[in-house]
Amino acid sequence: MAVAITAVVSSAAVPAPVILVVTGVGAGVAYRIHGTTDQGFEWDVNGGSGVGYGNQITLGDILTPVNVPVTYMVTTSAGFSVAGAITVPGPEFLLQSLDGRTTVTVLAVTDGTFDREYSTRVSAFNIPGRARPVTRYDMVQDGTGSLTLATVGAQTKALEALLRPGWPLVYRQSGIRDLDPVDVVQFTAVKTASPDGPYRTWELTYQLLDHPQSAVAAVVASWDVFDQVYSGATWNSFDTEWASGTWDAFDAYDWTARV
Repeated sequence: MAVAITAVVSSAAVPAPVILVVTGVGAGVAYRIHGTTDQGFEWDVNGGSGVGYGNQITLGDILTPVNVPVTYMVTTSAGFSVAGAITVPGPEFLLQSLDGRTTVTVLAVTDGTFDREYSTRVSAFNIPGRARPVTRYDMVQDGTGSLTLATVGAQTKALEALLRPGWPLVYRQSGIRDLDPVDVVQFTAVKTASPDGPYRTWELTYQLLDHPQSAVAAVVASWDVFDQVYSGATWNSFDTEWASGTWDAFDAYDWTARV
């Protein structure tokens, strides 16, 4: 059986997760599932690398770039497959928790220089009798950057609540200068002011991070969603509905379309 992949945007709220279904990965065969954009941005799907066990692989992706065509691919030692291009609608800029369950949009990303500082991690040591020092060095870090945001009303409260725990966050954006469309950031400094009426501006300094849970697959729909779908039903009615179904179909089903 040839390896194959499909990608479908779920019916959840914007920005919706993508449901990925991969078939044909044999038992003991290593695989990698990743996405790309026409602009050359590439990312690995969380939980999308491993060794197959001969069954269907079903994953959700909550780190897809928004408002641009994206293409997903599964690669194995036995071959590869590419899904048809899809587009995930979304606002120009949003911040979300790592699990994607909390999302905050803003009124605007205000114009600025989008400074970035790269840490060189170089130490110089002076040696007696030598005119030039020796150095100890390491790879240059991706560094730090800053964003200036504007919020109003409920956006302000939502952003405060998202920033309060101090955990790493994900930003997703489209068309803002040369920023990557998706990245993980740790905010290291937060300044805010209210210069006019209900509007509030935010100066957020961040450190770029690798995703701390890249091996953990994203959740598209929780059991709470399942409970909503069948809140007025019995197990007999569930059994009747799925009498001709399979567990693979159950795993890939878009439960958010029914809530």
